[in-house]
Amino acid sequence: MGALPYADSAVVDGAWDGPGEEAKLSNDAGAATYRKMYAWVDPSKDADTKAAYKFPHHFVSNGSPGAASVSGVRAALARAAQSGTSIPDADRSAVKSHLQKHLDKYNSSSKSLESEHEDELQSLAMATTLETRGRILLVRGELIGTLCDLHGHHVSAHTLRALEYQARTKVPSQVKTSDDSVVQVIPLKGVLRPTPSLFGLLFGGGGGGLLGFRDQLRAAANNDKVSAIVMDVDSPGGFVDLIPEIASDIRAVRAQKPVVAVANTTAGSAAYWLASQASQVVVSPSAEIGSIGVYQIHEDISRALDKEGVAVTLVKAGKYKVEGHPFAPLDDEAAAAMQDDVNSYYDMFTGDVAKGRGVEQDAVKNGFGEGRMVMAQRATKIGLADRVEQLGDTIKRLAHPGARAALQRADAEALQPDPPEALQPPPEEPRIPALTSEERDRVLSVLAS
Repeated sequence: MGALPYADSAVVDGAWDGPGEEAKLSNDAGAATYRKMYAWVDPSKDADTKAAYKFPHHFVSNGSPGAASVSGVRAALARAAQSGTSIPDADRSAVKSHLQKHLDKYNSSSKSLESEHEDELQSLAMATTLETRGRILLVRGELIGTLCDLHGHHVSAHTLRALEYQARTKVPSQVKTSDDSVVQVIPLKGVLRPTPSLFGLLFGGGGGGLLGFRDQLRAAANNDKVSAIVMDVDSPGGFVDLIPEIASDIRAVRAQKPVVAVANTTAGSAAYWLASQASQVVVSPSAEIGSIGVYQIHEDISRALDKEGVAVTLVKAGKYKVEGHPFAPLDDEAAAAMQDDVNSYYDMFTGDVAKGRGVEQDAVKNGFGEGRMVMAQRATKIGLADRVEQLGDTIKRLAHPGARAALQRADAEALQPDPPEALQPPPEEPRIPALTSEERDRVLSVLAS
């Protein structure tokens, strides 16, 4: 059998680039090293050659495999479950068991953290309820629990360290090209909302909110030195606010210079709405994109309040002012009004995706995943994306004038007969300055206490 035995190791979160981690391993590192990195080896090949191994899922440091990546484990599990991965069916169960043990350890650790910080997480759940109630959401459904602000509640040091690590894995904002211009890289990260979150101010990483993203986009569009723009996207989506406006902005920039969106490694819902407006949509090999859909939440807490002996009285002016409040079941009229809003935004969403991708709106509604996230290879097959490629390779490709010229020709044809007007530069207005390292450390110490 070629399935490799499980070996206990730390399992951590963080951006996963499988080919990049494999490249850190020497081609003559030997079987003992490779067995720590992979979940399967081809018995018919030389075990001392890296080409004999499949399903990488460990980070590599100083040439040696270390902690397992939860994203790498999940990607390997997905591939191991596919019949086209050219491993014997007899090995498939053992490979999946190896990977599942890493995932179980990570999930167990997460549950321990939840138990340790139960009060904290209950506070965050309440903050989530306050933030999302009555809002139109365009975010991956299973991630709704992450939509929260601090609202004065503590966040564990574990969570803060993870956020800080993620924020420090950045790419340069500008990369020089072969013709002395630059490729501008603009991050689109985290839960999308118009204004910066506190986490964004603390850690950066695209946390300047959609207003900050739009300012960067407009500045790059009007900078003659910038010959192409790359959107570095890693977001599950967010609120609908400003998404249609910025989608229009991205299409307008395409009339001036190429814009390429790279899912590195998630472009879900509102994030895909924006990514789909680019000249080209690229997905990293382990990425997922899509989640084209809209939903709104109503929470009925009336029975919970009854058990607590709490009665709520609403004093209002305006027939529909408190419609959809959480202190009673949702009535039919309010539900119909909410559904109308959701349908209207869904039409806007699918209409913009159709414009960006150059297809009919019905094709988006019926053939672009229908609300599901889609993995990289399938995304290119069904039209959600154009190619599978890592962020760094995309930037290198756009450094060559020929690649940019080809995209400009395609855009000139796609945007006819009504090319959008060129974007104006961002207005000169005060912005919240970035925190100094001393200020950030002081805030972190307070939050983690």
